[in-house]
Amino acid sequence: MIEKLHQFLAAAAVASLALAVPTAPLAAKEKTMWEYDGKYYKSYAECRRERKKAEKKGAIIGAAGGAVTSAILGANVGEAALAAGAGALVGSQVGKATKKC
Repeated sequence: MIEKLHQFLAAAAVASLALAVPTAPLAAKEKTMWEYDGKYYKSYAECRRERKKAEKKGAIIGAAGGAVTSAILGANVGEAALAAGAGALVGSQVGKATKKC
């Protein structure tokens, strides 16, 4: 009875080793990770979404900053709108250009 148990365990060990050897190269292969702004993403699409989100945030912050600054400096409505547009353009480019995917 004990001899059959030893044979079974030996056969199970050989079978598990036979299954593990072909998958070893698959486990050793690294997955491609995409980096943007110090964070790592599993897919390129996810990285692009975060980059677009940063671009939009930059545009909003730039527009608000340009409008507030021009209002503080005493600009009229047209000049404030122009400053807000320029701020949005610059903020968008800064948000996009921090790092590339």
